[in-house]
Amino acid sequence: MKKTQLLISNGNHDASPAAIRAGYPGQWFPDSGGGYYESDVKGVHLFTVNTETYDSDTAQRAWLKKRLAEVTSDPAYAGKPVLVQGHRPTTNTTMDGQQASNPGLAADLSAFPQVVLFSGHSHLNINDDRSIHQRDFTSVNDGSMSYVEVDHGYQMVTDDGLADRFETPTAQALFVEVYKNRTEIARVNMAADKHDIYTGGQWSAN
Repeated sequence: MKKTQLLISNGNHDASPAAIRAGYPGQWFPDSGGGYYESDVKGVHLFTVNTETYDSDTAQRAWLKKRLAEVTSDPAYAGKPVLVQGHRPTTNTTMDGQQASNPGLAADLSAFPQVVLFSGHSHLNINDDRSIHQRDFTSVNDGSMSYVEVDHGYQMVTDDGLADRFETPTAQALFVEVYKNRTEIARVNMAADKHDIYTGGQWSAN
């Protein structure tokens, strides 16, 4: 992966930003102490926010709003998206706001229609039409690399037949391509094996 640019965001299952800094290469998590930072991905601005502390972190909020205002007012950047990534979705956006938090993030991004916010946390299925939400800005649910969840009431096919499960053992991801006149997002299933998330009645997602 020497040619792959990795940019990590802090989530609710992580010990702390300090633990991430201690455990991974610095270029994967180049924050200055608060778990948030700015990156350049082939000329596109990407802001990583710490959604575990966003609403209560006045310094982080001031930094993001200031930088978004500067980037979006630059005539040389006109027409390009501004990408923002964080672990938790913000309120009243993707998946009807399920498992969302940080209403302050939604308020702060509402002034910047160029923003595309990527978030996960919920494990909810990215094939759902609600996984992309557009109003003042664009929000996208980026799924899960361990298991996904669907609305209750569906059944899944297992080696033992049909099972009433809302957790499905598949991994999902997004491929985002930024062109001069558009941004395309491909929703991808990384695996689709016919097995159950329970083995012998025991949870096996770990």
